[in-house]
Amino acid sequence: MVIYAVVLAGGAWMAFRSCVMGVRIDSKGLTERGLGRSKVVPWCVISAISTADGFGLAPAEAPGLILKNGEHRSLAALASYSSGAVDSDYTLIKSAHTNHVAACPDCA
Repeated sequence: MVIYAVVLAGGAWMAFRSCVMGVRIDSKGLTERGLGRSKVVPWCVISAISTADGFGLAPAEAPGLILKNGEHRSLAALASYSSGAVDSDYTLIKSAHTNHVAACPDCA
């Protein structure tokens, strides 16, 4: 019974988290939601927005972040084989970051 309860709870958690996976963009920054914990990246710690190739036999492109501490972080939730989808996501994130930098006195 305990094993069934653990498997059922794990499956329920994965089903719930898969419904909310992705990247949320707001005035505070980017929130990447995966199967585990969500990772928040404030706009002020982002140095630049880039595109990066993924890993594997058929790598997909994804927008990426270059943080001010030099760390590169790929937004795997936005990975796609379609360059049009990656370009539109890249443009949206880039414009949001540019708007924030222009309005934020801490980033200037």
